[in-house]
Order: sequence, then structure tokens, then C-alpha cells
Amino acid sequence: MDLFWAADWDGLYRSLAKGNPPLALQILALNTIFLVIFIIRRTTSKNRMRNSTVEIIQLFLLVANIAILFQEDAYRWISKVNFGNFI
Repeated sequence: MDLFWAADWDGLYRSLAKGNPPLALQILALNTIFLVIFIIRRTTSKNRMRNSTVEIIQLFLLVANIAILFQEDAYRWISKVNFGNFI
């Protein structure tokens, strides 16, 4: 419990509040879109999705959330890659 009280909550707030729109709002919007699609799919479909399909969709959502969290670093990594070698 001491680790909970000793955590850097101000740092977490600063990292989630940075950006335009704020990082927390970007993550919330992405997850809301997935939730709405899930609700629409569940109410309109008679058949259930296969478990593997559900896991792949969850993986996409996880990757999208990670991409939002590390978007500044990702831009730097991508800009350093020389794509001329791949074309």
C-alpha cells in the first residue's frame, strides 16, 4: 500500500494532460469508438464472434492505445528509418 501512496500521481497527470487534444482524451475517444462498435455489433448480430477474432480485435485496441501513448517517440523512430532501402 505504501507504493500506492508513494507513486508519482502528479507526473501521471502531467503526462496524460499533455498534447492537443490531451492524451487522456485521445485514449478515451479511441476506446469509446471501439465500445460503440462492439455494442452495435452485439445488438445487431445473431451469431457470436469466434474467440480468435475477439482476441485479434483486443490486440488491435491494445496496439492502438500503445501507439497513442508513445506517438511522440514513434514519430522520432520512424523519421530515423531510411525507407529508401526497402523500396
